[in-house]
Amino acid sequence: MGRYRLHPDRSQEQVLTRWGHAARTPWNIALEQRTYVFEQRGDCVPRSLGSPESRPGNQTGVLTSRTN
Repeated sequence: MGRYRLHPDRSQEQVLTRWGHAARTPWNIALEQRTYVFEQRGDCVPRSLGSPESRPGNQTGVLTSRTN
């Protein structure tokens, strides 16, 4: 993957800044959840859990709950 340098004008810069702030919240929530699970279980949460299509046996795209 290559790197690109952006040179946005002021209005584009404001939009990009808002997008960055909007993306930070769900990222931090997901990170907090992963950290919590790691501290509780001592194990990592597979990244594939967030993608219904990648779960075995789940062809409908609907998340299923697991009980242990």
